[in-house]
Amino acid sequence: MSPIGSILRLRPLHLPTILSILLILSVLPGFICSAHSATTTTAAATFSVRDFGALGDGTTKDTAAFQRALDTCAVSGGGEVLVPSGRYLIGSIQLGTRTTLRFAAADSVLIGSPDVEDYPMVDVRWEGRWQPGRRALISANNADHIAIVGPGRIEGNPAVAKPQNPRGVVILEPINCHDVRWEGFTVTQGGNWATHPTFCTDVVIKNLTIRGDRDGIDIDSCKNVLIEGCDIDTGDDAISLKSGRGLNGARIAKPAEDIVIRNCKLRCRHFASIGIGSETSAGVRNVRIENCSFDSKTHAIYIKTRIGRAGTTENITAENLEILNGGFLRINLTVGGNTNTADDPVPGLLGFPSAKNLSFTNVRLHNATTIIDGTQVTPEKPVENLSLANITGTAAKGMSLVHMTGVTLKDIAVTVANGPVLTTRNVTGTGLENAVPLITRTSLFNGRDLTGWKLFLAPPADGATATDPKSTWSVTDNTLRFDTKTFGYIKTDRAYGHYRLHIEWRWPAGSSENANSGLLLHTHGPDKIWPLCYEAQLKTGNAGQFIGLGLDIPDAPLTNNRKRLPRLADSSEKPHGEWNSYDITCRGDTIEVFVNGIRQNTATKLPAVAGAIALQMEGHPIEFQNLWLEEL
Repeated sequence: MSPIGSILRLRPLHLPTILSILLILSVLPGFICSAHSATTTTAAATFSVRDFGALGDGTTKDTAAFQRALDTCAVSGGGEVLVPSGRYLIGSIQLGTRTTLRFAAADSVLIGSPDVEDYPMVDVRWEGRWQPGRRALISANNADHIAIVGPGRIEGNPAVAKPQNPRGVVILEPINCHDVRWEGFTVTQGGNWATHPTFCTDVVIKNLTIRGDRDGIDIDSCKNVLIEGCDIDTGDDAISLKSGRGLNGARIAKPAEDIVIRNCKLRCRHFASIGIGSETSAGVRNVRIENCSFDSKTHAIYIKTRIGRAGTTENITAENLEILNGGFLRINLTVGGNTNTADDPVPGLLGFPSAKNLSFTNVRLHNATTIIDGTQVTPEKPVENLSLANITGTAAKGMSLVHMTGVTLKDIAVTVANGPVLTTRNVTGTGLENAVPLITRTSLFNGRDLTGWKLFLAPPADGATATDPKSTWSVTDNTLRFDTKTFGYIKTDRAYGHYRLHIEWRWPAGSSENANSGLLLHTHGPDKIWPLCYEAQLKTGNAGQFIGLGLDIPDAPLTNNRKRLPRLADSSEKPHGEWNSYDITCRGDTIEVFVNGIRQNTATKLPAVAGAIALQMEGHPIEFQNLWLEEL
């Protein structure tokens, strides 16, 4: 019972008192509404940018005129800044509290300046952590009750949008703001994220059209968000939900929560329509998705994160979804998301992400690539309570589930072209009666070519002729041979983080006693000689040694400027001309190494927990065969 209701029950009230209470109740709704919305102020003052000197000719910079109009509006107690018809060339501008930027017509257009000096350097949140970057084209910081209202268009400029070092310009970026509304306009990206609300509360994004090659809407550690009626066509995730990265994000502990996405048309030409992650260290929770259509390259909904980023993705509910292209759902809690910047991982089991209470109902698939890929989950933190009901249509592949509890499958009526409808491993729940056991061993080398691998060769010395890449390797009888004096490596075209790896190698008979190569694990960062990784040594007589190339190995001695763990036993290698085997288990922050069945090393508390697998070229012929991996 409300406090006012309690008062009314205390004792009989006289008529004047009752009338007074009724008067209070009659004005309360208006008071509450005006306190929480920039758009409900009656008789709001209007400030035209033309009155402050803006020309709108598309060539003269109108930044100063816009900022004067916005500042005057905020200082005057709030109102609307009007943008009449025209093409306004501007650099970065800032909205103040109780300010609405309103486009007067569909041909009211803001054009981002091509000059990087027009975007001041500030602290921005980029890929889950705070760092220096260029201020957004339209920004706001610690401002409340702000809005941008169409019709109209905002055009970013590619010349200032380079994503990294420092971060380039995004289009719209409110930070630490309350009551944010965007409605009824178009954003064309300039090569970076279109919109990036960060640490905001009560955000409404309605009837926006977004076009570009990067993310459309990035919700970063925000609370109470509505995304409704938007038409988004991008090269990267159409919508992405984030909450920080590694120890930094976990320490700040601001989740992305209480989010509704409805009645949207989402197309992503290269990745996912809705990406949950990959920065999830503070958690993503209480998300409802309804009445949306998806056209994606990979998956309609992709829950993506990696070991070391921690955080829980929970209470995700979706209903009435139309999957027009791509797969429906992918759950990747081990090696999801990019590694363009350092991970700063949460160590140990605390760093393993988790997911629970995921519910999807009334999903229609139109020749989807797959129903669900749920294979990248750890046994240490299985997915809890995945529910699917009334899933219909057609798909190339079915559902693959690993390490899950409390699964509920009901009314799954999808025609699958290839393989079984459902494969599982270590999964419990209901509706699993017809599941086929999942075989997870993956061959990394097809016995013919470098499909699935990327080749990197050291740049030639000054004046030297570059090596023909085709001359560096050959394949005979399912055996891959490096036969080159050039330094370099091949690496897998995807990252792995929780797996058992088998690889066989041999030095041709008559090889030098100094023959050298290596197996590189958790490789990440830019390609160079040598990349950031851990090396399981292949040098003759040294197989089983474990070396950090640019990465720390806690408690290992420092030798020749690198952390190195010596073998645990005498050499177990075979003579040149005979095949040797590496069996390596990577589980979280631990790597265990066996050479020909003999345990030769165990490294623990490693800061890097995932990355590509690579094979070194170090000027000596070497052969490989029977490369396979089993994800754990």
